[in-house]
Amino acid sequence: MKTVMVTAVGAPPGLTTAKILSKEYRVIAVDADRYACGLYVSGVVPYLVPVASGDGYIDRLVEICVQEKVDVLVSCYETETLVISAQRQRFAEVGVQILLADHDILLKCIDKYETAKQAERAGVPCPKTLLVSDTESIEAAGISFPAVLKPVVGSGGVGVSYPENMEEAMESYRQLNRKSILQELIPGGAGSVYLVACLYDRQSKLKASFVSRSLKTLNKEGGPAVVGEAIEDDNLKKLGIQLIESLGNFVGMAAIEFKIDSRDGLPKLLEINPRLWGYSRLAYASGINFHKMVVQLAMGEDVEEQHQYKTDTLMVRHYDDRVFVRESLPENLQ
Repeated sequence: MKTVMVTAVGAPPGLTTAKILSKEYRVIAVDADRYACGLYVSGVVPYLVPVASGDGYIDRLVEICVQEKVDVLVSCYETETLVISAQRQRFAEVGVQILLADHDILLKCIDKYETAKQAERAGVPCPKTLLVSDTESIEAAGISFPAVLKPVVGSGGVGVSYPENMEEAMESYRQLNRKSILQELIPGGAGSVYLVACLYDRQSKLKASFVSRSLKTLNKEGGPAVVGEAIEDDNLKKLGIQLIESLGNFVGMAAIEFKIDSRDGLPKLLEINPRLWGYSRLAYASGINFHKMVVQLAMGEDVEEQHQYKTDTLMVRHYDDRVFVRESLPENLQ
């Protein structure tokens, strides 16, 4: 049985990936938070690791990979993906396979300002987006309110605010206190956010695709989807593929989010996540196991293309409470 390491198992992408892969692989689940829910999934081997932005993160991952004879590493969080990508040779040296695009391509996906510029170059509709480095740049932005202020690098809606005026925008930026973008707010109610998932092999050939619609998000204004449905939408899929392939030789997983603008009915790009996404279990239930395909492609296996799936599936995300006797937990979690 092959061994797969899954990172960031405390957030939905990593948690879902660990659960699904553990059905067919030996899973090493890692996270910096002792109480990350994915560390307590039945059947996984849990490890605590340093935060990706701190010292020792890569050293500890490599150490675990050697100790547990890891075959494939699947990164499920943006900041970790960038750190791992920059050090991918360290993993290759110990025989660990990773399915990721080149580092400069990943930066264009993860850096939201670079994503907006790439969309413009590719002819993909995108909200008006300005880089914010201080309060003076907010005053000069020329964007109407309400607007969206978000970190240049981030996920899960963390740090995102929806200022109603200039004063709120400046205060939100002061609280965030890091490089951000100020973006035009695209109007649209529940059910206006869509996701296009694309998976590419090492030769940058599209191997699987899937489209879903978010029916409810964690926050009223947006954020992670908590209810979604599988749909068919060839136009959206084509737009997502157009954007990803404009990046060059893309490799791995891409989850592209669009929002339908209620003013003109056109899809506008929200972001690209170069990883498995939070409610990817919906694709799994609809007939495409992206999680397994990522592992297979990382190991160089040939897999059949999958673009057909069931569209009668609806996913409602929920969390199970689990209770443990401390002494029954692995030693490093006690």
